[in-house]
Amino acid sequence: VHADEPERRNWFHDPFIQLSDGLSSCPQPAGPYITEQQRREQAHHRLERGTSCWLAGQCEHPNYYGDDAAIAVQMQQAWYSLRTRGKNSLWLTVQGRIVIIQGCAQGRDLASELETMARKIPKVQGVLVQISIDPEKPAPYPVLPPGTPLQ
Repeated sequence: VHADEPERRNWFHDPFIQLSDGLSSCPQPAGPYITEQQRREQAHHRLERGTSCWLAGQCEHPNYYGDDAAIAVQMQQAWYSLRTRGKNSLWLTVQGRIVIIQGCAQGRDLASELETMARKIPKVQGVLVQISIDPEKPAPYPVLPPGTPLQ
């Protein structure tokens, strides 16, 4: 553990699920793990977004992020029903009705399949798929620095 690396936590309890682990060389995304400073920077925006959505009558919950857990479960179920998964390592994060899929796969076709799958889930507002097919290149998504303590 590097003493100079700040602790990171999933402060807002955003769903973060590893869907598969077939490629051991694939770096784990940072996902919703952020520092205390990043939490302070995001807190006001997240609260404001939820309040605005609720007051506008666009959300069933006073928390804009209230549907994220259900979206994650539906996405995980859709993933497991997919027959052409292949060899890959993927992680799913859901934040504010945005589905984020990050990781590594052996082919490009999986990215479009995952995006199509996520867009079919009710209440999903957006989809971001960041998949590397070359483990020798830097990941196309933020990764945790080596030795980062997680809580």
